[in-house]
Amino acid sequence: MADFKIILAIVASLALVACGGKTSSDGAASKGLESAEKAKNVDQAVEVYSVHLNKIADAIESIESESDADKAAKIIAEATGEFEILADKFSGANKMQMAMALAKQANEVGQPQMRIAVAVQDLASNNPEYLERIETALREMPKMQ
Repeated sequence: MADFKIILAIVASLALVACGGKTSSDGAASKGLESAEKAKNVDQAVEVYSVHLNKIADAIESIESESDADKAAKIIAEATGEFEILADKFSGANKMQMAMALAKQANEVGQPQMRIAVAVQDLASNNPEYLERIETALREMPKMQ
């Protein structure tokens, strides 16, 4: 039951984040703008967010050992840093423009979020000890609105 609550908390926090990116047909992150510092508008902020969501999804999906879980936690922490920069940089952004940017890339944002949720659920069911290793990093992801 506790694992289910963790999964719900993670999915809920991901749903609240306000940014996104592009994936290929195989789910791999495409080359896109990776630096929050370089994002100049809300469309680029969404792109940066998506690139990092895909990195997180790739990392969690590839966890097969404690070492992999530790690497994934690092990737999540790095992405969290980028998300925090985006949150600070675009906190005063026009909400309508942000909503339109997210709507344009809804699939690119939703797809990696779903991959993360499924991968976390899989870890909770099959390897909860690995989930514990990334749990703190996941909880530290900012809730942006």
